[in-house]
Amino acid sequence: MVFPLPYTSPYRLLGIVQRYAWGKIGTSSLVGRLSGFGQSENTSPFAELWFGAHPKSSSVVKSGSDELPLDQFLRSAPLETLGSHSLAHFGASLPFLFKVLSVARPLSIQLHPDLKTAGELFKRNPRQYPDGNHKPELSVAISQVQLLCGMKPYCEIVALLARLPELVLFAGLDLALLTTATGEKALEHVTRLVYAIFNAPSASRADLIRLASRHLLSADSLDPDFIWFQRACSMSAADDPGLLFMLLLKQISLEPGESVYIPANLPHAYLSGDLVECMANSDNVVRAGLTDKFIDTATFLSLVHLGADQDCRLPAIHDPEEGVFIYAPPVPDFQLRRYSGSEISAAFRAEGPAIFFCLKGSATLRGTGSVSSLKLQAGQAAFLPAMGARPPIDLHEGDLFVASCSPKSND
Repeated sequence: MVFPLPYTSPYRLLGIVQRYAWGKIGTSSLVGRLSGFGQSENTSPFAELWFGAHPKSSSVVKSGSDELPLDQFLRSAPLETLGSHSLAHFGASLPFLFKVLSVARPLSIQLHPDLKTAGELFKRNPRQYPDGNHKPELSVAISQVQLLCGMKPYCEIVALLARLPELVLFAGLDLALLTTATGEKALEHVTRLVYAIFNAPSASRADLIRLASRHLLSADSLDPDFIWFQRACSMSAADDPGLLFMLLLKQISLEPGESVYIPANLPHAYLSGDLVECMANSDNVVRAGLTDKFIDTATFLSLVHLGADQDCRLPAIHDPEEGVFIYAPPVPDFQLRRYSGSEISAAFRAEGPAIFFCLKGSATLRGTGSVSSLKLQAGQAAFLPAMGARPPIDLHEGDLFVASCSPKSND
């Protein structure tokens, strides 16, 4: 199908809703409200809203009454839609995927593989690892967001273990030696502890979880780490290794507008809140607990980064000339812009293909010359082909996110 609009114009883009069990229900879900389904299906979970061209759930390009999946649209004219730079670096597929998430309860303990490992996993098990791409991801909080991301500092892990003598004994560790260890020796102790947790017999692990719950509840019932541990215990299997492992992860609280960048092999789990994500075009997830989905413990342990040396927070960069906040992770696949304000106009200069998403209010992609303007209301999106003119943006009490390739892909 060839759409009547030229490739110089933006196209409306219809998102795909994912109804995972951890999503918020009905109109309490930002995804439910933005998608329009929350009102009529007020007992259903609405977890994610996808905009992209991943074969699992490709968005749909719309022109008048004509509709076409975005991945097919890109294949029909790759040079016009993706541009020469993107084609040279990423092939004939959109390099990035944009999502909105509404999290009601903890997601799985997980990590994402690097590019080389993703290709190997896809060849070995394409059912569980559906593509050969890596999945670095950027998350920006819309509401307050709670998540686990990376390992706690070693001193905090030792302080935790002082409250859990049975776990120390089970892992064959000595608290006195733990207290004095530094550097590689400290990492060696943490690695031994983690392997002991995941390789423990089911009954032994259930006992350790029960004892940990008793010790931590009596120690400090108001500690946020322990509160989430107790919540996870109430909704997980009694022997779930993720329950003990989550105690070793750093809890982060994001205020609206704050962001994190999650590179390959960093363990993490979202706990609650509304957020947007931009990531490489992949759905590869290596899970290790807190889920009834496929768990791949051996792969997780072979990849997981257990050092506490990574700060996953990523501050936005303000560009006053463009009137935008830019979230720029250290990868070429994507970056994210956020335009926000009332009755203002802003420039948009990023090259290559782009996805525009209006979170609230309205935003107009202003046409010039023969290109028509396109107005987006809250929950609506647009796809701009690479050869499309870069539209000025008019915001009306608006909040607009734009996903595009990073300039690093042009280096």
